[in-house]
Parts: sequence; C-alpha cells; structure tokens
Amino acid sequence: MGDLERQIRRLRKRVRRLEALHEQHDDNPSANDLPDLVYLLDVNHYQGKIDGSEALAAGNVGCIVKATEGQDWQQPALVEQANAAASAGMLLGFYHYATLGVGGADDAEREADDFLAAIADLPPADLPLWLDLEEIKGEISKADAKAWVTTWLDIVDEAHPGGAGLYTSARKVRDIIGDVSGLENYAYWLPRYGSNDGTLEGSSLPDLPAGVDGWQIWQYTSKHDDPGVEKHTDRNVARVDWLTSLPGITAGKLAALIGDTSQPNFADLPR
Repeated sequence: MGDLERQIRRLRKRVRRLEALHEQHDDNPSANDLPDLVYLLDVNHYQGKIDGSEALAAGNVGCIVKATEGQDWQQPALVEQANAAASAGMLLGFYHYATLGVGGADDAEREADDFLAAIADLPPADLPLWLDLEEIKGEISKADAKAWVTTWLDIVDEAHPGGAGLYTSARKVRDIIGDVSGLENYAYWLPRYGSNDGTLEGSSLPDLPAGVDGWQIWQYTSKHDDPGVEKHTDRNVARVDWLTSLPGITAGKLAALIGDTSQPNFADLPR
C-alpha cells in the first residue's frame, strides 16, 4: 500500500469516527458531568482468573486482555478472561506483543492476521486494539522496525472500528523505531510506575515520545491488588474525553459503568 493511499484510508476512517462522535454527543449531553479519568485493568495469563463483576465494582470500568505474542502463540487465558470482562459489561480491549526481527518482511502482516483471527470469535472490543512494542527479538534496523510497526497498525486500524494504538515508552520508541513520524494520530498507551507501590499518588507521569501530544492511557502500576483478579495486576487510567470519542462509548454508558465508584481527575495526578 502506498503512502498516499494509506493517508486517504486513514482520513476516511477519521471522518467516520467524527460522525459517530457527533451522534454520541447529541445523545449524551452529560459528558461534562463525568470525571476526567477512569480506571482500567490489563491482564495476561499470569493474573489467572478474573471476576469481571468484582473488578467493575472496585472501580475498573474496562479491561485490556493480552491475546497473542509473535506468531502462532495465543494467550492461554484469553477466552476466559475476555468473556469474564465482557459478561460484566466492562469495556473490553485486546493487545498483541510484537516480536520484531524474528522472520522476514511479511512478519507484521502475519502477526496482525494471527491477532485478528485470535479475537474474531470473542466479544467485540470497545477499546482500540493495541500493539505492545517493547523489544527487538532479532536483527532489524530502525527503519525496517518502523515499517513493521506501521504495517501492523495499518492492518489492525482498518479492521477495527475503534482503531489501533501503540503501547510503548519514549525510550523504546527511540531505541526501536527512532521516532513516531507518520504514527502521531494513533492512540498511545504509556507505562511509568514511579515507586510502583500500587497507588496513583506514588507514581510518576510518563515521558511522551517526541511528536506525541499526550497519552490516552497511562499504566501507572504493575502491582495493583484487585478483588476481581487472582494475582496483582497492572492498573491504568484512561482519559474520558478520549474514551467518549470512540465509537459506541457514550457518556451515558461510561456513567453507568462508573456508578458510585471513585474515579480520578487531572488534579489528582502526580506533579
């Protein structure tokens, strides 16, 4: 796919999302009554079983589940965890752990296709579908790594109404793909833990990759103890203004998920 064709397809999809956002705001005039941020969990098979109802009652409005890694590997608890979150009504998302440099130039297409196939029969994702970019598994240049990431994101973004996003950090962007030019319009999920004591207060805001205006999700701890999860897990905060821009996530839906639980505002973030 040429650069011009790719840009045209992205613009068309962005227009469709803006049209959906306009309809959502027409139907949900209470968006300004919501908190600035909401809590989300993300889980892998290490976390074991999850009880979506308990996790939701503890203030987690959504859950992002690891689906696949590399080629031909599916997370063994994927189906159970996804169904547990969805059956409780939590916002659902999925992510794929990238293995750049293992094989040939078509690896990105294969990993994207395998990922989409793994989640095809699961409850549909409300959140974007994420590429977890953390390391290089073999020999690959930064230019080729960036082309790999771009290909994966383009395929998944085109396939999913909620689009695609990148889980990474400023340092990993520099070390693996060099920069995010051409990728600025994707959603960004950034980790940074600070003291990693499980609290928002003990955390540190993430550095932004150059060219990225802000994060949509911040993973602030890997040591959250949650009544709905067997073992300690990652916890995140997501921007409500971004969530309500996604297809199908209205202010009314978020308000129902939040209920009477306590959620953070920008003023609660560490300085």
